[in-house]
Amino acid sequence: ALGQDDAIDEATREYLLTSLAEADRDEWREIAEAFLSPELAEKLLALAPAEGVGMEPTRLSSLAAPVSISAVVVAAVPALPVETKAWERPTPGWERPKPGDEACSRKDKGVQAPRKDAPREEAIVTVRQTRQGENNSQARVLNVDIKDLSVSFGGRSLMTDAHLRLQGGHRYGFVGANGAGKSTLLRLMSARRIPGYPDLETLLVEQEDVGDERNPVETVLSANRSLSRLRREEALLTRGLVEAGAAVAAHQELLLGRAEVRVAELELDCRRLLGARGKEASAGLLQAEKEVAKLRRGFQEAKEKPAASDDEAQAVSAACASLLEDVKEALADLNEERLRAKAVKVLLGLGLQGEQLREATSGLSGGWRMRVAIAQALFLEPQVLILDEPTNHLDWGSMIWLEEHLATLDKIILVVVSHDRQFLDGFSTDILRLAKGQLHVFKGNYSDYETTSALLHRSVEKEEQKHTSVGSVRRRRTAAPLEFDHDVHLFLDVGPKLRWSGTPMQCRGLVLGYPGLQLTSAFDLSLDLTSRVAVIGHNGSGKTTLLRTLSLEHPPLAGEVYIHPSLRVGYFSQHQAQELPFDKTCLEMLTAFGEGVKEMEAKEHLASFGLDERHAKQKIGTLSGGEKSRLALARITIKQPHILLLDEPSNHLDLLTVVALGDALQAFEGGILLVSHDRRLIKEVCPEAHQQYLLDGGALTRADGLSKFVRSVKVAVKKDAHG
Repeated sequence: ALGQDDAIDEATREYLLTSLAEADRDEWREIAEAFLSPELAEKLLALAPAEGVGMEPTRLSSLAAPVSISAVVVAAVPALPVETKAWERPTPGWERPKPGDEACSRKDKGVQAPRKDAPREEAIVTVRQTRQGENNSQARVLNVDIKDLSVSFGGRSLMTDAHLRLQGGHRYGFVGANGAGKSTLLRLMSARRIPGYPDLETLLVEQEDVGDERNPVETVLSANRSLSRLRREEALLTRGLVEAGAAVAAHQELLLGRAEVRVAELELDCRRLLGARGKEASAGLLQAEKEVAKLRRGFQEAKEKPAASDDEAQAVSAACASLLEDVKEALADLNEERLRAKAVKVLLGLGLQGEQLREATSGLSGGWRMRVAIAQALFLEPQVLILDEPTNHLDWGSMIWLEEHLATLDKIILVVVSHDRQFLDGFSTDILRLAKGQLHVFKGNYSDYETTSALLHRSVEKEEQKHTSVGSVRRRRTAAPLEFDHDVHLFLDVGPKLRWSGTPMQCRGLVLGYPGLQLTSAFDLSLDLTSRVAVIGHNGSGKTTLLRTLSLEHPPLAGEVYIHPSLRVGYFSQHQAQELPFDKTCLEMLTAFGEGVKEMEAKEHLASFGLDERHAKQKIGTLSGGEKSRLALARITIKQPHILLLDEPSNHLDLLTVVALGDALQAFEGGILLVSHDRRLIKEVCPEAHQQYLLDGGALTRADGLSKFVRSVKVAVKKDAHG
């Protein structure tokens, strides 16, 4: 609720007058006393009609600019923070956003309020109404079909009259340039805040949770809202029957909880439904809010004083006992043991084993918590499942397992954003592309999409040869629905020529590890400006330690690393984007990091990584994850290195930037040592089997090829799956 010092501003006043247009003064008082502080309740009642008199509906404000369609429904949608627990619906107690509110929801109620220092931005969503004034949701039909969808955010148009069409049984790889609006659309879908969106359970997994005292199995089980609700009700009713005088309060609390769930469901319907069904939902919501207010008063009274008589206490106890029997019967029907076995199976598939299954999730690393979040979504089997970059924190086995598991999901709608092209190839039946404010669907996986695009470009080139009119060619390019948006062209410049005929980087008798933990036996390794080396291996085998040791950031347990004094080494850590100075601008960081780098040179270098002048003057802390990763790459290459040491460089980059990175690395005239789970990137940079090394069992050896390694991982995954 609003605080005592809050005032009713003009926007909130307009909202209240519109929402409560048909309510009388008594209804105003009920809502005010239930939700607001006494001071603010009096301010609200000052706007209410006289005793026993209703109000005429207030005329809504006109749009600031004309709209080209005849009937438009507008929904102002607060920006959802990345901390949102994607598998939760709005929890009971969630408040309808009001114009002018800084926080769009209650804290700790499933959707967190934005930071105080964050700009107050919201997505504006519009769709065309049908002729009947109803929505096209086709309730419970596994299909999403929304036409003339327009979305803007922060004053910038992301989609204009787009057609969002998703079919049941299809698995979509979602691609588009960084900043095109993919994440905004996915969050709107998961919150079901697009008018006309169907009544389908929609879950988004985009970032790991912070964790709590529960172990992974209990955390996954808690995602089943029916199980969690029944467990809470069982504990509540049991306590009410055991503790003296607690039955009345327990009974009232149970009824209040169920009523709040109903309010949350009606809140969703009010945002989703159009026309007559939307009005019906709004009327139902108003009635449900009255019931919640009444139950809250009853609950408060029950806590303050027990039952008035023994007969009343016995009657309430009998009601609680009957409800408890119903709850236990519902729990038996759910079969918690079967659900627990399913949760364990999913967690094992994602690589969690033994002690990890019993450890509190707050004690797990970010990567393992991400797997728990994915496990919750896979466990629930929603009708629409959305995964945003799910492979960023997965090892080889978990990535292969997830890829194969997703390929079996043929009874839901699956939408996955990923920078890993071969991962998309493994399960996608269609590619959904967002470009130039429009959504297009193409049959086949990502490789099929690339083939289609290549054919299109060849046809455009032929047209250019036939026509000399530059304008007509430009118009055909703009209208081409398959054309890629290559907005990032990375360029990696090598350092000055070395006056040295020997090998500039040599490792002799090198042993990797930490005090008390030896990771490898002794090995030799040499790198020069022609080297192309990819190191593959399971998590924990020492790949990151190898790169840190070669960059002289970490000392070896034995042996030595020789680096020629004139050799420039650029090291990209997979966590480097999180270690940037967030209080500085991109320009300030580059000019300080690169000795003797002029401002104009720094701007040109940033531009080559898709960071224009606006980004150059931005504080690093305000950049997106993909922009931070590009900046980290720009930082290590500003000094023109001779050899690049790259640890998972594609993580957090959008797919088109990964494509550009692969092209840039192929064109780079220096040496490269690459650690990555991206199979396409490895094949592009280190295509030959002799360029691929395996770090496994403490030994660094030449691999027999990436394909053989992946086959061995698949065999191990199947073996684990069969116990």
